[in-house]
Amino acid sequence: MAFLNYPNLPINKVTDVAVNGRELDVIEGLKNLGITVYPISESDFIENKISSHADMNILYLGNGKYLGYEEILPKEFTFVPESTPEKPNYEKSTKLNCALIGKYCIYNPKTASKNIPFDNYTLISVNQGYSKCSVLVIDEESIITADNGIAEMSKKTGLNVLTVNQTEVSLKGYPNGFIGGIGGKLEKSILGIAGEIKYLSNNKEIIHFCRNCGVYIESICGGKIKDIGGIIPLKETDY
Repeated sequence: MAFLNYPNLPINKVTDVAVNGRELDVIEGLKNLGITVYPISESDFIENKISSHADMNILYLGNGKYLGYEEILPKEFTFVPESTPEKPNYEKSTKLNCALIGKYCIYNPKTASKNIPFDNYTLISVNQGYSKCSVLVIDEESIITADNGIAEMSKKTGLNVLTVNQTEVSLKGYPNGFIGGIGGKLEKSILGIAGEIKYLSNNKEIIHFCRNCGVYIESICGGKIKDIGGIIPLKETDY
């Protein structure tokens, strides 16, 4: 097994992920696939309803390194501490919520952590602080989003973008969740999601877009699609 070299983009079969510790059906589904799960517990630094979302608690930088408010992954990973907010609020709690996609970084420069190695990326500056929540990574050049601002700026930079409706994505305590929080890549050609794609009205467009990228969708659990704070792939097989 090896650390993922690049965030969100496995080449081989994923063996280790970080995921919301509250989502027991998702955890069970991932374990049934033979994947080691690091459940993320509630954080005092993030608003309670989303305090265990993986994409709010850690930003995986590649090669075993991650940014976080607390050291929550095993010691074999390299922890880069992020300054902790005195109390949960929008500006502070979105510091780690940036979308790293191959050579691109989609982020809000007003809210993103200053510890991100920005020099390594082509920067796509947006107004959305919940950038990672808003972006479902399909491959190194392709994303799905419901945020028109992200879609516009990403297309200008050269990314392949599908814009969808996310009002059918559920998130307890909110009118709806974010499309980027519904899953993550489980290998180069597989996108794992929380729920069944048939429950999204855009399902045919999403399936077609993914297949054009050589990616197939796999449901980790049954039921309607839900925002779980993403599935963050961390390690993969060597072949």
